[in-house]
Amino acid sequence: MGTEFVIFAVSKFMIMKKSIIAVALLFVCGAVFFSSCEKADPQPQYQYLATFYVGGNEGLEGACIYKDSVIVHKLDSNSTISGLAAMSDGVYACGTIWDMTAYVQTPALWKDGVRVDVGDVEGAFGNMVNNGTKWMCCGSFKGDDGYHGVIFENGKEVFRSETPVRFLCMDYGISGDYYVVASDDKGLNLWHIAADTKTVKETSSVAVNDGDYRWSASSIYVGSVNIIIGLAKTKTTSADSEAFCWLDGDILSLGPDCVVNAVAFADGYYVAGGCKVTEKTEMGSPKSTVAVQWVNGNPQDFSLGCTGNSDVRLLMNWEDQFFFQCVQAQGQFQICLGGVLFGEVKTSELFGVSCWDATIELVPVK
Repeated sequence: MGTEFVIFAVSKFMIMKKSIIAVALLFVCGAVFFSSCEKADPQPQYQYLATFYVGGNEGLEGACIYKDSVIVHKLDSNSTISGLAAMSDGVYACGTIWDMTAYVQTPALWKDGVRVDVGDVEGAFGNMVNNGTKWMCCGSFKGDDGYHGVIFENGKEVFRSETPVRFLCMDYGISGDYYVVASDDKGLNLWHIAADTKTVKETSSVAVNDGDYRWSASSIYVGSVNIIIGLAKTKTTSADSEAFCWLDGDILSLGPDCVVNAVAFADGYYVAGGCKVTEKTEMGSPKSTVAVQWVNGNPQDFSLGCTGNSDVRLLMNWEDQFFFQCVQAQGQFQICLGGVLFGEVKTSELFGVSCWDATIELVPVK
């Protein structure tokens, strides 16, 4: 049996990780209300039950999906998982199958751990999002003239770019339209694609490569008004990198030797999750890291209670009611609710978190 996560309160956004004690019950809400002028029958109390689905990769062992604290799906041994969506009819996931002998990657979809056919094509999927009734993921499929960006909706391809480009990550807006970060040799662009007609409404430049640096994107979050994208600017001659956020056309630095994995909005703030690189290898890649959350660009140490390297891997603003963080550490991942530790799951030393989703229901207290 997995851990049952009970939320007793609607948590407002908190800006610091404060507890190192792993407990499931933290907040109290749904109090009983009485009329001020007459005695009324007590109203029932309610609590929120949260179920977390967390996907990640275990090196050569392939990918797997946790349901709370228990592994419920083992994916292909040569797979990596990059996105998942918990829907009413099952848990969907997307990722990549690797042929290490031929150095070929194949895009993959799974439903409840079972492969779903996407055709015989070379390529890879990026992230996955859902709006409650449908799930979407983006990716890059190889054609005769290079890779083309694709979007899948409920398991079927609904969009493919006419020109060669790679789709890195996507989100949907309140209108249901798709917003995709696309990469080509020149740099990064934001594509706005109409959900009804599946046509490109607009493209705009995010960042331009030059001879010394190249840009990449890790995540995108589309709010009710603003759009934010997590970026990395990396030297072409080494692994030295700097983290940035693109916010409605402005590029904001989060600092050198930093990595941003996820972005979101919460209570009027823009939030980024990632890590600070405290030690590098000779090639300049990260060797030691400390988990960091940035709120409006201000860094906060999120490594409390972590062993070894730590990293804020994922953020989730669940229907503007709960703000969750997922922190990776050695042999575990932590789920925080508004900056307070909500749950801790032990894993193998090799496990690395890459995606998640949650289902939350309001139920009466018995």
